[in-house]
Amino acid sequence: MNAKFPTSKQRDFVQEVNDFCQKNYGFPVHMAFSSKPYFQKTIYMVMACPQYSIWTFTKTLINQLYVYVGTSQKKADRIADNYKKNGYDVYLNSYLRFWNAVPEVSMVITPKFFITPDLYNPKNKADKLKMLELLIHESFHQYVHQYDIGLKIYGKYITIDQMIAEEVIAHILGKLGAVEYLIEKDPSNSKLKLARKDLKNLFGYWFMEDRYQTLKKTYQDKSLTLLDKEAEKQIVLKNYHLSDDKTNSPNNAVFIRSYIYYGNPYMKKYYPKLVKSNKSKTKTKSIVQQFIQNYWSKFLDK
Repeated sequence: MNAKFPTSKQRDFVQEVNDFCQKNYGFPVHMAFSSKPYFQKTIYMVMACPQYSIWTFTKTLINQLYVYVGTSQKKADRIADNYKKNGYDVYLNSYLRFWNAVPEVSMVITPKFFITPDLYNPKNKADKLKMLELLIHESFHQYVHQYDIGLKIYGKYITIDQMIAEEVIAHILGKLGAVEYLIEKDPSNSKLKLARKDLKNLFGYWFMEDRYQTLKKTYQDKSLTLLDKEAEKQIVLKNYHLSDDKTNSPNNAVFIRSYIYYGNPYMKKYYPKLVKSNKSKTKTKSIVQQFIQNYWSKFLDK
């Protein structure tokens, strides 16, 4: 891309989302544009979980679950193999990062964001609804971590439980924000019906909590042999994943990856508060601000 990126239309769209988030949810969005190849690298991620136990979310730090996130495929493969040899279930995935949301750079949007905004379906053409969801979702993360001093330090302080709570709020906020943004701009927008359906479907994913509890009980049952536990595990993990993942076979690490976004109890805790209220924006703003204050108090207490 050349100096024509971003166009005035692209910049205006992002600025509108920025103003909307500031006004309705209480957090400004400091975004920047870039056409540098650096911001379009493939990122490899390795997650690890014991074969016959589930991490204790309230105690386990996130860098014990996310054992590698980086740009080296060789390193990712090596780390994944080492964990497998030591009796861990592993989730290995790669994805194209269209922006870099590290604290030092703020949120950087690249040309590809306007071409394929859906990170999990990169062949899709640009969709304004998905762009809205992603911008608001990632902007919330960015604001929460605006003063962090790097992900390695962050991983030493934050538990999986705290990370999940943040992800759920961001997930709901992105979809709810898209609905409220469309209503504010144009109540007759053709995308509004789809946005509302997308938001309603989100709560339906909570069924995975039952599977999590079943797995936990199975692993803790001392009367079962490892073969028995493996058999029960495979039954529970059947149809475990919400996306078309042909790389990883069903296992604890893959399940936890999905559970973080779609199945945890925080979904039940926050969803009704944010959506089933006649004062949705006020309620949302309060929850967002409470979470941010709570996050930083815990971070600084360490």
